[in-house]
Amino acid sequence: MSSPDLPETARAPIMFMSPPKYVQGFGLIDAFHTYIRDLGDRVTVICDNDVWGMFGDRIIASCKAGKLDLDRFIFSGQASIGQVESATKSAKSAKSDVIVGMGGGKACDVAKSVGARLGCKWATLATIASTDAPTSSLSVLYQDNGDFHSYELHGKNPDLVMVDTEAVVKGPVRFLTAGMADAVATRYESAMCAIAGSYTILGARPSNAGLALGALAWDNCRKYGISAMTAVARNAMTPAVDLIVETNTFHSGVGFESGGFSAAHAIHNGITLLPESHVAMHGEIVNFGVLAQLILEGRPDVDLDEFIEFSLPLGLPVTLEEIGLKGLSQSKLQQVSEAAVAPDESMHWMPFKVDAAMVAGALNGADAYAKSYLSGRETKLGAPSRDYAKG
Repeated sequence: MSSPDLPETARAPIMFMSPPKYVQGFGLIDAFHTYIRDLGDRVTVICDNDVWGMFGDRIIASCKAGKLDLDRFIFSGQASIGQVESATKSAKSAKSDVIVGMGGGKACDVAKSVGARLGCKWATLATIASTDAPTSSLSVLYQDNGDFHSYELHGKNPDLVMVDTEAVVKGPVRFLTAGMADAVATRYESAMCAIAGSYTILGARPSNAGLALGALAWDNCRKYGISAMTAVARNAMTPAVDLIVETNTFHSGVGFESGGFSAAHAIHNGITLLPESHVAMHGEIVNFGVLAQLILEGRPDVDLDEFIEFSLPLGLPVTLEEIGLKGLSQSKLQQVSEAAVAPDESMHWMPFKVDAAMVAGALNGADAYAKSYLSGRETKLGAPSRDYAKG
């Protein structure tokens, strides 16, 4: 991320950015019109067939109740540049003044890009809590064949973010835990940006508010994560679920943009070049990336143990095998490591220079340490209990 245009002697500004309105609630889909009508009255909803099959009738009923004109774009499931172009054409033809991405992060990313192209209002309606994409001001777009295309920075967050917790608790628990992993990474990555004085994705210095949200995400997930996970496994709604959904979606999204990110996401981006890793979700790969970042930082064993002990009850991966990379060859390790330190990667927001050899060492080191820890977990001298989660 380049710095803003400032005199050579000036420091980049501190910047905090967030959506103007965030609304989260059980059965919020039924009140869709209540919030959307503040933005406009001609709506295009970008949504895949699976999500529409579960909730489409309720969206139609809500739009009728609010006298909103509704257009639906059938989303393919891939946030591709082709989907953005097709959805833009559809929404323009419908003369929509509000674009809504409904479902997961990819539908939300397409909606943001469509809204930016049309210069109208855009909103997100999340039905899962595995990602902070509903809140963020950027879109991650791919080629139609699935290859990475670009990050689009929109310069603003969605005009409205909605999360229906009824939909979340009906979804797979794995989505919730992957979202926790991505949220917790904000704490570790933003801390490195603050130490380094690096720029955030906003092209500014990290704000204290952004850093505080990263710390809050860690605190919430370590204290309430298991409770939320076990409730969602029973399709139950509890205060812990409410807190973790907000953490995954809002605290994480605003925290990483206004606080910064660094090694863990760069490692994720390198790993996802390997098709074998596609069995793992974004947050799951980021979780292993955090452990590798801790190795890069030279953290003591007690810090590594604490992170592993946080991860295990939530079923989050701490080894290469758990993210589909068992027996990773030297050539593939090199491919991942070089990609993680590419010129535009967030690895360069660490407070020290990192090269490909260091990343390869951290990946191997993290995997070896986690395997050793797991093999002796019951008898490991000084292995921490979950007492730290009570403080």
